[in-house]
Amino acid sequence: MRPAKKILAIVLVLVLSISIIPTSVSAATKIKITRYQKNITVYVGENECLPIDWTIKGNIKIKWSSSNKKVVKVNKYGWIKGKKPGKATITLKLGKKKVKFKVKVKSVYSISNKNITINGNRTIYLNFYKNDVAGINCYSSNNSIVQASVGTECGNRISIDLYTIKSGNAYVYVTNGFNNEKLKIKIINKEDLDN
Repeated sequence: MRPAKKILAIVLVLVLSISIIPTSVSAATKIKITRYQKNITVYVGENECLPIDWTIKGNIKIKWSSSNKKVVKVNKYGWIKGKKPGKATITLKLGKKKVKFKVKVKSVYSISNKNITINGNRTIYLNFYKNDVAGINCYSSNNSIVQASVGTECGNRISIDLYTIKSGNAYVYVTNGFNNEKLKIKIINKEDLDN
């Protein structure tokens, strides 16, 4: 009878041990990415949701990070914001899986030359790369040398009219209502209308 009791006790211990073993193996997490775009371009001041979709089975941690927060920031939902022109990498961690986005932040403005020499009144042209740029304004750092005003807009091109007063150097600043970006253009005026 004793051997039978020992066998029964061993069987009971084995049954109890098996019931205590965690069943997390059967509930393993699965990650499937259904849409993903690696290279992204945004403009300074622009908010954009990163283009990625995924399905997850199980519980995992999701974390977003930026390699350069001064260029582009990302929040916990995957929305990025361009801070200044440059490049950065956004990394998404889905558990142990990593997905990387290469983000380029561009200026809203462009001009072929930021150091302009004039000899009399002149019109210069800027290119804007956002259709919803509004409230374009410009001003001179020294109105006694050169004055500036916003001219006509045609598509993504706008003119800045420069009016010379006397010879010297000044800066013309251009701002807009889309973001806090400021374009600085050095103007060298060689004409002196006072003489």
